[in-house]
Amino acid sequence: MFVKSFVTSKTRLLMSSGPVSLSFLLSLGFMPPALAQTSGEAGAAAMPIEALPSSSAAGTDQAAKADPTPPAPAGFWDRSNLFGDMGGVRPWLGNHGVTIGLQETSEYLNNPSGGIKRGGAYDGLVQLGIGIDMEKAAGLTGGIFNVSALQIHGSSLSQRNLLTLQSASGVEADDATRIWELWYQQSLLAL
Repeated sequence: MFVKSFVTSKTRLLMSSGPVSLSFLLSLGFMPPALAQTSGEAGAAAMPIEALPSSSAAGTDQAAKADPTPPAPAGFWDRSNLFGDMGGVRPWLGNHGVTIGLQETSEYLNNPSGGIKRGGAYDGLVQLGIGIDMEKAAGLTGGIFNVSALQIHGSSLSQRNLLTLQSASGVEADDATRIWELWYQQSLLAL
């Protein structure tokens, strides 16, 4: 039941031009991934450096001087973003309160039988979201600015081959580029 209602709401979300929120989908690109820890890593991270076992006093001094944050993974399959830190641009923007998320969804659908004609169709959706923490960017405590846009491309299997009202996919919609959300939020308690 959940899958059916999610697909139906996703279809309505992409097909409508009303005030439906896409912030949940775009927020997935804004949030850094949560990395799981094994019980051994969690226990070691919770212990103070002095309590960690070491073979000598020199090892304890080196552990105390070591940077507690591990370096970002450099391997293609290990990093959380496709382009990594983009040569330092992503961390620099993050220090200034700017977060950018870009996602491409592409699919190829085929109609082997039924409908008005057989054949396939490609469709895709590009989602771009920009969030700005106004405290880091301009010193305005409690302010958040968000803008997101959609670019829908390809051809619709439902309109071309099936002639159905219910679309075959949640990505199908009329080709267009549009601003999806544009808002500013200010916490009055933070002022």
